Amino acid sequence: MVGDTLPVTVVIPAYEREHLLEETLVSVAAQTPRRPREVIVVDDCSGDGTAEVAERAGARVIRHERNRGAGAARNTAVAAASQPWIAPLDSDDRWLPHHLDTLWRMRDDHVFVAGAVLAGGERLRYAGVPGRRPKVLGSPREVVFPENIVPASGLLIRADDIRAVGGYDTSLRYAEDFDLVIRLLERGTGLALPVVVYHWRRHGGSKSLNSREATRAHRAIVGSYAGRSWWSRGLLERRSAVAEWDDLREALAAGRRREALGSAGWIASRPERLLGLAGLLAFRRRMRRRTAREVRGVE
Repeated sequence: MVGDTLPVTVVIPAYEREHLLEETLVSVAAQTPRRPREVIVVDDCSGDGTAEVAERAGARVIRHERNRGAGAARNTAVAAASQPWIAPLDSDDRWLPHHLDTLWRMRDDHVFVAGAVLAGGERLRYAGVPGRRPKVLGSPREVVFPENIVPASGLLIRADDIRAVGGYDTSLRYAEDFDLVIRLLERGTGLALPVVVYHWRRHGGSKSLNSREATRAHRAIVGSYAGRSWWSRGLLERRSAVAEWDDLREALAAGRRREALGSAGWIASRPERLLGLAGLLAFRRRMRRRTAREVRGVE
């Protein structure tokens, strides 16, 4: 019955996810005390049984006749959504039973509210607010540096706001969720909660495993907003230092010492980049401590 549900449309883009999607949809059905009113799965021209899995689970299925990418699939679902709130969910993630209830209770007048995630397989990693208190996000600056604290499948967004900012940028292959959050925060405030509300499953088909492409995408996205009131050259330098540091670590792990030395020299060449690195390392120390607490809690 409508009265026993929340006015939320769950938006799930899916491409050849036959073997993962069922568990994702089970996690949606397990929301308590109230389920979402609508679940839309956009099958992005899969060649397997993705659509059939979604239909058996009771989701509304929309099929793309050609593969258009995750951003376009999300936009298709948002355009078709009948509810005033949108909850994005990747087809390889799994919500915890309290996910929607936690976000719904804290939505207030924000354009979005977000929870945190435990990501990975055998080795879990916490991503979200590092502290113990909710954080009001009043500017895109707060997700640009040191790192984005708004996980992609941990959001509850006002449908009018996501439509007003144009939805997901379909030209982006990586970090389209990060770009969306920036534009939403140009429109109003967000709220980030230090509560784990979902698990991200690590597997061979995960797009986010390509860390180098992802960090380059983040850097390019921040650069594309030059001239906005919240943007500054110093902010771009600090965020670029974050991306370069991750490239340096990847190069070292792969034995590419010359490349790593080049990254180190680039970071050291400007004070803003060194400040960015210092801020990043302090932030990640806090995240490691928070990860340790969260992992102890699920063992």
